[in-house]
Amino acid sequence: MYVISSLERRGAEIFLAELAGELEHLGVVQSLVSLAAAGPLPIELPDKVSVATPDSSRGRIRTIRKMLKTQRPELVVCLGSKALKYFVVSSVGSSIEVIYCKIGLTEPWLKRFKRLRIQVDRWFIGRACKVVSLGDNSTRELTGVFSVSMENVVHIRNGRRVTPSLHAERADGLLHLACIGALNWEKNVGLVIELMHDLAPQFPQLRLDIVGDGPQRQELENRVVTLQIGDKVNFLGASDDIPGVLAGTDLLVLASLSEGVPGVLIEAGMASVPVVTWQVGDVDEVVLDGKTGTIVPFAAHADLKRALIVLLNDAHKRAVYGEAARQYCVETFGMDTIALEYFNLFHAVTNNVQS
Repeated sequence: MYVISSLERRGAEIFLAELAGELEHLGVVQSLVSLAAAGPLPIELPDKVSVATPDSSRGRIRTIRKMLKTQRPELVVCLGSKALKYFVVSSVGSSIEVIYCKIGLTEPWLKRFKRLRIQVDRWFIGRACKVVSLGDNSTRELTGVFSVSMENVVHIRNGRRVTPSLHAERADGLLHLACIGALNWEKNVGLVIELMHDLAPQFPQLRLDIVGDGPQRQELENRVVTLQIGDKVNFLGASDDIPGVLAGTDLLVLASLSEGVPGVLIEAGMASVPVVTWQVGDVDEVVLDGKTGTIVPFAAHADLKRALIVLLNDAHKRAVYGEAARQYCVETFGMDTIALEYFNLFHAVTNNVQS
C-alpha cells in the first residue's frame, strides 16, 4: 500500500503512477491512500490499484486505518515526509513494515524551529525499516542530519516511462524556452519571468512557455503585464501531456529553491531537450554539466542568465546536448529498470519479516 500527499499531476505522483503500472506487470497487488482528493488533472493509475481519499483533512487518519483493515497490506510505502507522519500516527499498535521514500531535501523547509523539527522528523524516519534516497545529497542529509544508518538507506533513482522523442527544430523561426512545474514559491517561476524580460531585447524570437498551475498564477500573470512582455510569455496551465509540450521546446530552465531529483529534467532528457539549471537538490543526478545541459551555482542569477544566452545562441550545441540527454536518461532512468529495483526491495523486506 502506498501513502502519498495528493493525486495531482506533480513529480512524485506521476512517478508513483508509472511505478505502479510497471509493478502491476510484475504481479504486485497494490493499493493507495491519498491525503487529499484528486485535483483537476489527477494522475492515471492502473485500474487494479484500489484508491482511497479522505473526505476532509480530519479524515486522513481514519482513511488510512480503514485501508489497512480492508486491504491488509504486507508492506506500506510512504512517498514524502507528510505521508510518513500520517501513516505512523495512523498505524499505532500495528507491526506492519514501512518504507519511506525521501522525495526531496528537507533542510530548505527548516527555517523556523530547525532543531525541534529535525528531532521530530528523525523520530518519524526512524519508524521506517528502509529509506529510499533518490540521490547523493539526499543520502548525506539522511545520514548526517537525521542520523539514519547507511545500512537502512537504499539508493534508487527517480524514473520515468520511456517515451519516443518527438523533438524537432521548429520551422517558425521562434525559440521556445520552457519552465515546467507548480506555480508556487518553491519553483521560483517569478525569477524565470524576470530573466525572460532581460533576454527579450537580445532574442526577439524567444518565447517563454510556462506549464503548470498553482497559487501564484495570478501574481505571475500580473508581473508579466507589468514588465510588458505579455506577447512573449504563454501560460499553458497544467498539462497531462508533458512529452507533447517538450516536443515544441528548444530549452528547459529550472530555477527552483528546493528540489530532490526533478522528474521534469528526466522527461526533458528523454525528449532530447537540453536543460539550464542551478545546483539545487540532486539535479546533477540527471543533468551532466557540459554534456546534456548546464548547471550553475545555486541562486547565481547572473550565471543562470549567461548560461541561457550561450545555449540560445548555439543551435548546434543544443542539438548535441539534447541527443546526449536522450541517451543518458533512457539508459539511466527508464521506469522498467527502476521498478525492478523497487520489486527487489519489496521482496527483501517482506522476506526478512517472514523469516
